Order: sequence, then structure tokens, then C-alpha cells
Amino acid sequence: MSTPKELAKKKHTLIVDYQKFFTTPSGKKVLQDLIWMHYMPDTFDKDDRVAAYNEGARSVLLRILHLCKTDTKKLIDFIEEVENEHATSYDINNYGAGG
Repeated sequence: MSTPKELAKKKHTLIVDYQKFFTTPSGKKVLQDLIWMHYMPDTFDKDDRVAAYNEGARSVLLRILHLCKTDTKKLIDFIEEVENEHATSYDINNYGAGG
């Protein structure tokens, strides 16, 4: 099982990979195509299945856009904060109901 620090580092690496890819010329073309095809301010459709499809496609695009905007410096600071809290935290198993 991964520690919170390991999970945060994996997340950081993934975000950096997204940012590197989508800032390349090819990545920008792909992102432009995704925005053109799937960015809809309103995903409503009379057919629930079409609306669900539209929302799913839009959701993937929004995740990509969010990861590309993520401030990796803040994420590194957060990793260090988690690391420090973990190093100084009490064992939660020592506290509990009826304990």
C-alpha cells in the first residue's frame, strides 16, 4: 500500500506529464481538437443518453484542463506539508471510543 507521500508524488509526476505533453505543438493541437469537439457549456439534451455522453466527454476535457493549470510548486509544498505532519503525528490507533 502506498503512503500519502508516495501517492502525492505520483500525482505530481502525472500532472507534470500532462503539462509537458499539452504544451508541445502536438499536445496543443490535440487539446484544441478536444476543446472544439467536447467543450460544451451546456451538456443538456432531451435524450438522457446523449446528455450523459456529452457530460462524460466534457468531464474528461475539464480534468485535462484542470491538470494543465495545476500549480506544481503548490503541490510540492503540499507534499512536504503532508510529510511533516506524518512525521509529527500521533498514532491514531492510540485514540478511540472507549479507549
